Amino acid sequence: MKKQFVGSEEFCWFMGVVEDVNDPLFLGRCRVRVLGSHNAKKSDIATEDLPWAMPIQPIISAARSGKGHSPTGLVPGGWVVGFFRDGPNKQEPMIMGSVGGIPQEETDPENGFTDPRDQPALKSDPRSGPLKGNGFQTAEYPTDGNGAILVNETEGRRYPQKSYVEEPDTNRLARNESVDQTVVQLKKDNQDKKVKTADFTGTGKKAGIGSNTSTEANREGAWTEPLTPYDAQYPHNHVYESESGHIFEVDDTPQKERIHRYHRTGTFEEFHPNGDKVEKIVRSNYTIIMRNDQIHIDGYACKNIDKGYKIKVNADEEGNHFDIHVAKSGNLNVEVTEGNLNAKVGKGDANLQIEDGNMNVHVNGNFEHYVSGDYNLRVDGQLRTQSGANTIMNAGPDIHLNHPGYAGGGGGGGGSSLPPSIVSDAIDTLLVPVRAAAAAAKKIIDPFK
Repeated sequence: MKKQFVGSEEFCWFMGVVEDVNDPLFLGRCRVRVLGSHNAKKSDIATEDLPWAMPIQPIISAARSGKGHSPTGLVPGGWVVGFFRDGPNKQEPMIMGSVGGIPQEETDPENGFTDPRDQPALKSDPRSGPLKGNGFQTAEYPTDGNGAILVNETEGRRYPQKSYVEEPDTNRLARNESVDQTVVQLKKDNQDKKVKTADFTGTGKKAGIGSNTSTEANREGAWTEPLTPYDAQYPHNHVYESESGHIFEVDDTPQKERIHRYHRTGTFEEFHPNGDKVEKIVRSNYTIIMRNDQIHIDGYACKNIDKGYKIKVNADEEGNHFDIHVAKSGNLNVEVTEGNLNAKVGKGDANLQIEDGNMNVHVNGNFEHYVSGDYNLRVDGQLRTQSGANTIMNAGPDIHLNHPGYAGGGGGGGGSSLPPSIVSDAIDTLLVPVRAAAAAAKKIIDPFK
């Protein structure tokens, strides 16, 4: 009985070129034109008549029930090596791996052993040269009219790409060659420069109250997006780049170690050799945390927001708090350059306590207090008032004064008849009159004189 297994009759190696990767069974199979088995004339054997070659996956991929790595990644025009598991029949090719080289000429879709697609590479593909325009998402990418970039699978990029002819297939970031035609240059061209931070110009005191004391909120003033410290040396930079331009780098270059993840729109994160992390998101960012979030910053934290900033705490629950604690020798500064500063308590109290220090309020306009209930003022020290114009006091039917120099004290319904000197001193004590208005106040308060 004839045994049927790989190599039972004759083990046949092959080397060939991928011409089709659109496997209808989604198994990662490719149609490969094999040297020595198929000629370059498509009139003799068309691409669609080539046998499907099954990829062999590494042991780190489970290759079962969707687990492991997707068996995709080869592109038309790529060279592969493998064997025929049916031996000399050569109808069941198995791909063991891909083989790079130095392409000597552009693809010719009319002949075999080349990328059969007849569409050129997109002009915006970073691997075909630097992007043109004012950003990452340029008009050279086809869009659906709403900003979404469209890439037709059947009109993909041809390989080898024109810019890679006569240079190694190994990624330029891995070789550190022609980096001006990579994302290194794109990130440099789109660097955010001189981002302003908070610069508090308010003062703790004003003329008439005390000396001016400025309190600065931030020491930096402005910052600039750090440029990539890319300086890879072959063979230490391990690079993966997808067809559309997504990039993942693990750079082990001595003293220049980096990790870099890049999305073709320009969104990226990069870990620098000194441990710095730079993250840039060209559109919106969403972070969802289902439990707690703890952040410790052993330095300064600066946020520059060009539009609105909202914080909503404890929307539907009770018993939680929003706490701000400034430690010793620090300041809490709030400045509105042009607009209003509003604080509202829907149900509860508003409390301000200064344990060891002063409180200064300076208003260039009017200052109004409205209290629908009682207003209580207690001053343990001296109480002084100063008015640059008239002092007006409107009271109800009674004025009650408690003064150690006046034995009568108090007052009855319909008003009190009080010595002018006591009235003047008491009103002065209550923040309302000034000595310059004492004569007018006498006439109003003492109707029996």
